[in-house]
Amino acid sequence: MNRILIVAALALTAAACGGSSKKTTATGNAAWACDIRGTNATCVEATAPAAALTAAGYDAALCQDPTNGFGGTPVASCPATSRVGRCTITEPNPAGNISFVMHVYSPATAADGAAACAQLGGTWTAG
Repeated sequence: MNRILIVAALALTAAACGGSSKKTTATGNAAWACDIRGTNATCVEATAPAAALTAAGYDAALCQDPTNGFGGTPVASCPATSRVGRCTITEPNPAGNISFVMHVYSPATAADGAAACAQLGGTWTAG
């Protein structure tokens, strides 16, 4: 569970790193996703106005950086296969709120994910 908490906290406090892996959604927002299932059973997605994601530093470099970022792989979206649940968190940003979805995968349990989500003030959805 501690690994899930660490990654979620990183997702909410990351610094800018340069580059871009953002895509534009149907609502005009930008979306960003980083797959870190290989190291800690999570995948993080962020959706917000592009300026908010840029200001918060959510980009390909942050996803791939093993020291100051996630050490993961940029992806179009997080998969549903083997997911035990997801935590939705909103981070205020002057350029527009950022909505995060932290997907939690087996071997982590739904109870681990729900506990981490509660500590972060998020909303947990099983499955």
